Amino acid sequence: MFIRSRHLADDRIVDACLDGALSASEAGHLDACPGCDARRAEFSRLLMDVSVAAAEGADEAFPEARLTRQRSRIMQRLVQHGQPGRLLAFPGSAIEPAPLSARPRPATRWIAAAAAAGLALGLLAGHLTDRLTPANSRRASQAVLRSLGDTGSAQSVGTVRQLSEEEFLSELDAAVSGVGSDALRPFDALTPRISEVALRE
Repeated sequence: MFIRSRHLADDRIVDACLDGALSASEAGHLDACPGCDARRAEFSRLLMDVSVAAAEGADEAFPEARLTRQRSRIMQRLVQHGQPGRLLAFPGSAIEPAPLSARPRPATRWIAAAAAAGLALGLLAGHLTDRLTPANSRRASQAVLRSLGDTGSAQSVGTVRQLSEEEFLSELDAAVSGVGSDALRPFDALTPRISEVALRE
């Protein structure tokens, strides 16, 4: 802390000018040494000049009118702190009405309603036809055969075989896989395949 000549270092003298925090021996040396006391007076003047220049610069940068506006804004924010935020409205020209093609038309509503009604009726009909058991359908076919037999219009009567679900699906799979009638093969040859259509595009 002391320089070779036993004088106080500059940082200790600046500390003494700012807050006076010196040890007892440093304070005694500062009072007894005229060189250190002169340096302290010089540093005090320099620090005072810097402080005055800083205050003048701040006064120029922040005039009283600007500080008043800033204080009023701060007070408004403090008042609004407990209140809910406000929404900013966009300019009227930014919000345009939807184009006419995007608006729903009554015809499309009726089409959608008809499709929904058709779906509901289809589900209901499917549910009701599932309730017919094979015994009920056999009774119905026997009643028809009896009525035809009474009139004499039926010449040959055969039994109708009902297919199980697995048999039906296997026959459907065979039909789809191409094992079909020879009469349909020319039509199959004329039908374009997906790969052919994709190559044309």
